[in-house]
Amino acid sequence: MTNFTVNQATDDGSGTTTGTLSYAILQANQIAGDDTVLADKGYDADERVIKRLQAQGKTVVIPPKRNRNHPRDYDRDLYKARQRD
Repeated sequence: MTNFTVNQATDDGSGTTTGTLSYAILQANQIAGDDTVLADKGYDADERVIKRLQAQGKTVVIPPKRNRNHPRDYDRDLYKARQRD
């Protein structure tokens, strides 16, 4: 597994600025064979994250935030397995 550092508070969504969330997502998606993206609920953002990944054909496994009016479904078993060795 590869880790990407996100340390920029602002993100234009283009994926061109190192240290932004969109850059990390773009880099993760360029790794050969990756078709599933697992992330914590802090990345539960439809426009910035989820829709972009789905448009690229990725399976998104991100639990919904508690304050969502309409929680999304996600693969709970796969999400729980992300931390297991």
